[in-house]
Amino acid sequence: MTTLRGATDLANGDIYISPNVPASKVYAVASHEYAHARTFYNYGWNMQAANIALNAWFGGGDVTARERAADCMAIAEGATWTSYTSCQNAHWRQGARILLAGQRLP
Repeated sequence: MTTLRGATDLANGDIYISPNVPASKVYAVASHEYAHARTFYNYGWNMQAANIALNAWFGGGDVTARERAADCMAIAEGATWTSYTSCQNAHWRQGARILLAGQRLP
């Protein structure tokens, strides 16, 4: 069972962090949630377009691809803990850097 640590409101980009997140993980959770907002902003808040691009780059289906991207982006921003992947895949790390630069995946 997954414990909800954070969430992103894709309608407006607001992120939410559970008050139960340990202080040592707040930055990682916030970075992960910011990554979701940043990604969808890059795609003009068009979830379908973002899902297609993320799934093509990160694989695993829409949800898995979104979570892989967000974890890799969080790691690129200095997070030392992630829930979905440690992002050892060089291709995924490259995608994270592209998204963090405000660009769409090629």
